[in-house]
Amino acid sequence: MSQGRATVGSACASLYVALQRMEQVKHIRMSISRPGMSDIQIEFKDKCRAEDFPGIDKELRRKIADMKPKLPPGADPGNIDAAQ
Repeated sequence: MSQGRATVGSACASLYVALQRMEQVKHIRMSISRPGMSDIQIEFKDKCRAEDFPGIDKELRRKIADMKPKLPPGADPGNIDAAQ
């Protein structure tokens, strides 16, 4: 395994753990990592209401931003897409 792949995998694992610690997260439904991309799908607890999501979104974005120093040079922290 190349160093770049190990770094991405390590960063993704760290992000996975950080997201799992959010009190609103029921569980991580899927996490796929491959060179150049990681895709993490989160299922939130049933008690989360629509009006809770602006705050949840802010916390989620902060956790992702906190991971930027652990990403390989030039990596983009990515996008957050909300499923309807």
